[in-house]
Amino acid sequence: MSCILFFILLKSLSIEYKIALLIILFIFHFSYYNDFLKQIKSINDDPSVYTIDETLAIVMAWIYLGEIKIINLIFLFVLFRFFDILKPLGIRSVEKQLNWPPVFRNLADDILAIFYASLILYVIQQYVG
Repeated sequence: MSCILFFILLKSLSIEYKIALLIILFIFHFSYYNDFLKQIKSINDDPSVYTIDETLAIVMAWIYLGEIKIINLIFLFVLFRFFDILKPLGIRSVEKQLNWPPVFRNLADDILAIFYASLILYVIQQYVG
């Protein structure tokens, strides 16, 4: 939930700063992920204490959706967590069946989860108001 506070505080950033933040998070994820797993001696490719992947996914939606109301951001976060935890609609199979290195698989399920969450929020914004 601290992620929501982070986005509320940075809500008014220009698109250029949001993209710069996304790039920094990508670099950090790909540079630090494997070392982090070694440090915590995790056998799980997606430990719950590692949240850079979730933050990256939300930043992607934040850029795509543009300026959204705080209530919609919270709704997006709840939808994202729903998809990220339950892994329906092919998310689990993407996470398990990809023959990619763990650093990519770790991010792939979150990107798919935020895609579904963003799609639902977008449809609601367009057709419900």
